[in-house]
Amino acid sequence: MMAANPDFQSNSDALHDLARLAQSGDQEALSRLLRHPDIMRLILTMARHRVGTADADDVYQEVCLRIALKLHTWQETGKLTNWIRRMTVNCCYKILQQQTQEREKQQGWKTLVEVLQEDSPQMARIQ
Repeated sequence: MMAANPDFQSNSDALHDLARLAQSGDQEALSRLLRHPDIMRLILTMARHRVGTADADDVYQEVCLRIALKLHTWQETGKLTNWIRRMTVNCCYKILQQQTQEREKQQGWKTLVEVLQEDSPQMARIQ
């Protein structure tokens, strides 16, 4: 059995402390929590793996907004990082779903134009 890493445990405790302070309305604690290197690394790493580098910053901003708006729902009985992981995954799914819908919409327009071109020679000349 591996021994627990004391640095990780103390860092986890520090994150929980920041979260508790932020829950009580401490704006500085919320800012420090959102800019904490471990939180940034967690969100950005997960986002890059799921949606790619181009959209990772968007996921980070969305997760930070959600943390700020929903921190009051986090319960100390659960790990803060697990709560943030779930939020990050949900944001990634949302972005992937939006991208899929946009591709389908673009494909639908492309198909519509092709059908119109087949039905109307004048439409083909417009292109």
